[in-house]
Amino acid sequence: IMDSLKDRIEIIKYMNDFIIELGDEDIYSSWIMTVPDEPTESDFIDMALDMPFYNYVIEVYADLVAYDKKYNY
Repeated sequence: IMDSLKDRIEIIKYMNDFIIELGDEDIYSSWIMTVPDEPTESDFIDMALDMPFYNYVIEVYADLVAYDKKYNY
């Protein structure tokens, strides 16, 4: 089942908040190479509308969380 646009926006917002909360400068620097630093609502909508990019954001997030788990615990 496809996520709705609203769901995809909320997922990206959650991922962005989670990355910020990690408090790891290296991880955040990698994140903002994909997701804009301090994204606007318009940025979130644009990312959620572009399905290939949305899927890429999820991959980047998963990689960064895995890196955090491996090296910061």
